[in-house]
Amino acid sequence: MNLDAVAPLSDTLSVLGLGMLGIFIVTVAIILTIVLLNLITAPVKKRKRSGGRA
Repeated sequence: MNLDAVAPLSDTLSVLGLGMLGIFIVTVAIILTIVLLNLITAPVKKRKRSGGRA
């Protein structure tokens, strides 16, 4: 194993791009999970009817 070897720039950028894409996908999945859990567990609000005749 040669620790002094340097990888070509194209290989480095492809690995970095895949890592950034993975982080983005995981972040979006976490945000969607939080939003869905908030929608599911939120108490149902009763809407008042406005504009009705008395």
